[in-house]
Amino acid sequence: MRRLAWFTSIIWGTLAVLFLLWEFRSAVWIFLFSLAAAATFRPPIKQLTERGLSLSIALLLVYGSLVLVVGGLLIVVSFNLLTELQDLANQFAIGYEHMVVVWPEGTLLQQAITARLPTSDTLYDSIIGENSLSTLPSVLEISTNVAENLTYLIVILFLGIYWTVDQVRFERLLLSLIPAENRAPAREMWRQIETNVGSYLRSELVQSLLAGLLLGLGYWLIGLQYPTLLALIGAVVWLIPLMGVLLALIPVIILGVISGLWVGLTAGLYTMLVFWLLEYVIEPRFFDRRRFSSLLLVLVMLALVDAFGLAGLLLAPPLAVTIQITFTWLIQKRIPAMTGKTIPELVDLQDRVSTIETKLAANGAEPSPRVVSMLERLKKLLNEAADTPVASASE
Repeated sequence: MRRLAWFTSIIWGTLAVLFLLWEFRSAVWIFLFSLAAAATFRPPIKQLTERGLSLSIALLLVYGSLVLVVGGLLIVVSFNLLTELQDLANQFAIGYEHMVVVWPEGTLLQQAITARLPTSDTLYDSIIGENSLSTLPSVLEISTNVAENLTYLIVILFLGIYWTVDQVRFERLLLSLIPAENRAPAREMWRQIETNVGSYLRSELVQSLLAGLLLGLGYWLIGLQYPTLLALIGAVVWLIPLMGVLLALIPVIILGVISGLWVGLTAGLYTMLVFWLLEYVIEPRFFDRRRFSSLLLVLVMLALVDAFGLAGLLLAPPLAVTIQITFTWLIQKRIPAMTGKTIPELVDLQDRVSTIETKLAANGAEPSPRVVSMLERLKKLLNEAADTPVASASE
């Protein structure tokens, strides 16, 4: 009865924790993203402090540079992007009107397509509404969401600064929830997760910025239409593992072929060249993806896409890294330490081999070469096992 009550309390406690996490999910996401920000920018801050700068100056340089670079790029991109979006909307309206007017007199395929298209007025009304004033609530909602996300971003940056400044105290508070004998390996596991997740996020941030800059400049030189919009799409979809290259190539090739066959081919090849450079030249300098399971990444991606959609694709790699490091630590913790002759099973095996040798010598008969060879090999393996230290999670 007591055992049943214990399991019941565990189940209800787990459900209560999950319910609280769901109710306060915004705060949980802010907390996790702030930890990720601290892990991302801690190494450059540490390098600056090791060169003699104070911690406050290092924080100001790193986070200030981030805000200036990202903010400046957003301002520059916004003006070009608005111009290109307006031009794209105008071209779409002209092209759609051409389809509605000309295609009914064209081929059978064009006539079949046009028969299923809405009229220009119907399409226009479905986009902006019958009354243009009806778009005001949508504009206000978009503005509110943008302001809310900017507030969240500022909170995340300030919390990331706090975790960086107070790292030791935060780890001490976190590890106080763990039994004393497991705190040392838990601290090591936590720092491995933080280091690898931070390396991955730094790698993706640098690659995304480089992708946007290189693609935008290249598309402009090639003469591709809407270079800023296509470069922004490429910078964002590059963050999506496995499928980012394909998602970036599709709009580039479509718009390139519209502009001209050679423009489309050149833009496609240039896009693949930039992504190859990022994948095989830039990324290995920040993060070694080969140390982590691609199968686990795919499984996590499938689970998170079903739960969170596109955001799940972006969250899958750091979560897969965390899961692999955690399970590796748990598996290593189950392996007992092998330091010298400290394992009773190893000592017992060595005693048994010695007993067998004693009995063979007492019999007076010469053992066969096969038996002698097997005993020698077994003794050698046991001695190597006794002399090979294997780190334990309990050390």
